Amino acid sequence: MVAQSSGLASIIPAGSYYTYLACSSTGELFLVLKLASHYVLPNDVTKSEDVVVLRLQYSEDQPCWDVVRDLGNMSLLVGKSNSISISTEDLRGMRGNCIYLAELLSTTSSEGMLICREARMFDMKKGRWECLYSSKNFLPNARKIPVFLQPPFWFTPSLL
Repeated sequence: MVAQSSGLASIIPAGSYYTYLACSSTGELFLVLKLASHYVLPNDVTKSEDVVVLRLQYSEDQPCWDVVRDLGNMSLLVGKSNSISISTEDLRGMRGNCIYLAELLSTTSSEGMLICREARMFDMKKGRWECLYSSKNFLPNARKIPVFLQPPFWFTPSLL
């Protein structure tokens, strides 16, 4: 299946984006685009244009991507390993209409590697990021990321 995306160029601001696909329990498919900006502090990225959420509108004739401005009581949990859509109605501590992002940023120099692990939340109504967790580790003489410092990931336990 190929979804039409020709009209998206006028909606999505120019730039390079990280892309994440998230599926809901009802089968909806979301595409999250996060502006790929290199920043030092976790709260530097605060513009609502930094995140675009699209939902696949399936039709036999012409599937297409529609812009999502409000997720209602749903949240998207996105990251490198797994991205999902969940209902926040019965989950204390989770806010609806938000995107939760887990990521790992690293820079290498001749002295070693700086690794930043972050979990952030993007409130779609406010158009702002909030830092939930941030840690920085400097590894002297390192050239690749050790296993114990891999990016955080989301999982959903099942009782079935």
